Order: sequence, then structure tokens, then C-alpha cells
Amino acid sequence: GPCASEALKKRSGVVKVFIRADSDEKKKRIMRDYGIAEKDVENVRKRFDNKRSKYYYANTTKRWSDMKNYDIVLDSSRLGIDGCVRVLKGLFQQ
Repeated sequence: GPCASEALKKRSGVVKVFIRADSDEKKKRIMRDYGIAEKDVENVRKRFDNKRSKYYYANTTKRWSDMKNYDIVLDSSRLGIDGCVRVLKGLFQQ
């Protein structure tokens, strides 16, 4: 969840994962999963990304979008949600 990497930073074996998507894929998912009209998608996405970013910074003093804060970054636009799940399951089953 949000800021879990910070909450769990003293525990061993924690892997920090960020799953990203390109803007077209985000747009499709927002419309499909949340029923947001196409004309409103960009404003909704920006508002929620801004909220996530501010929350993350307020609790960690780190930038949410800085990929250096994560051990693994996956692109769900390329892998799909199921592909991201397979990658992570494969990693943790080892």
C-alpha cells in the first residue's frame, strides 16, 4: 500500500515494487474500471496522481515518482496485470 516501503523499512526481505503504465493504458483502465467519461479522465488521473504524490512525500520526504525508491519497476502496459503478477510470483517463489 501507500508508503509501505517506509513502514516496513526495518524488516528484512522487503522488496519495493512500483507498477507503472503508459498514459493511454491508464486512460483505458480509468474509463473501464471506474466508469469515468473520456473527457474527464485526464483531470481525474492528474488529481489522484497528485494526491498520491503529496501523501507519499508527506510520509516519506521522498518523491513517489522517483524510480530509485523502488527495487523493481514493472510496466503493466507491456506486461499486463496478469504478467506483472506472474513476474512477482516467480520472483517470490524462488
